Amino acid sequence: MRTYLIAMTIRIVSFPLAVLALLDGRIVVGSLLATAAIFIPSFAVMLANNVDHRRDQPAPVSPVRRLDVGPHQT
Repeated sequence: MRTYLIAMTIRIVSFPLAVLALLDGRIVVGSLLATAAIFIPSFAVMLANNVDHRRDQPAPVSPVRRLDVGPHQT
């Protein structure tokens, strides 16, 4: 989740900077920032979905293994 928030923060910052750079006549910088603002969301979603959110859990144990063997059972 943290990487998604960082990526989206970069996107939010890069979009207005791209507009300002393009209005100022800095075409290369503005184009790079606009490209970053366009493509960062897809990478952020892929990174967010790639994380395993499960906690370390012990392996499940069969209920049959937990039964005590009594004197009448073999």
